Amino acid sequence: AAYVHYSCILKYYRSTQDWATPCCPTCLQVYEGPSAINLCVVGVKEVRKKYGPKSLEFTQMLQLLSHAYESCGRYETWRDLLEEAIAIQEEIGGADARFIGNL
Repeated sequence: AAYVHYSCILKYYRSTQDWATPCCPTCLQVYEGPSAINLCVVGVKEVRKKYGPKSLEFTQMLQLLSHAYESCGRYETWRDLLEEAIAIQEEIGGADARFIGNL
């Protein structure tokens, strides 16, 4: 296992603006734990600013953030974020929207 400064990871993540891909640029391993939560919080804020809180892109970032919380064993937050994403997706496309299954 290698160690990387979180500030370097964050700087790279911001430079790419590829908010939906919080992973190592070398091995493509998805980050987990507190670093993943912190990166995804940044991604959620940026996606909300660019696409708005009622967008599919925003719900996808909520999903990524929820999985970061899951990797830390924070299951209540994981569930709450997924429920928020589903509620937004239902509002966008109705209760039978095809993309709800993506969660």
